[in-house]
Amino acid sequence: MPDEEGITADEPAASNASQRSRGEPAFHAPTVEELQANLPQYEILGILGHGGMGAVYKAVQRKLNRILGHGGMGAVYKAVQRK
Repeated sequence: MPDEEGITADEPAASNASQRSRGEPAFHAPTVEELQANLPQYEILGILGHGGMGAVYKAVQRKLNRILGHGGMGAVYKAVQRK
């Protein structure tokens, strides 16, 4: 169900079908908890969606108290998952 900004934080979108057909591993977005541990300046509210190359999360920027979308490419999130 959409929140007051009309944004829903539902299940992630399906992985890129062409990537799967080539036998490449699908991108696996970090969990909210994994991302939160590495980005304390944000309150991560949920995942908005992801594709074959990256993911977008709904977050609150604590310092400015504003809601935003925080996105990143797979390589950035792979580094987060390795920590």
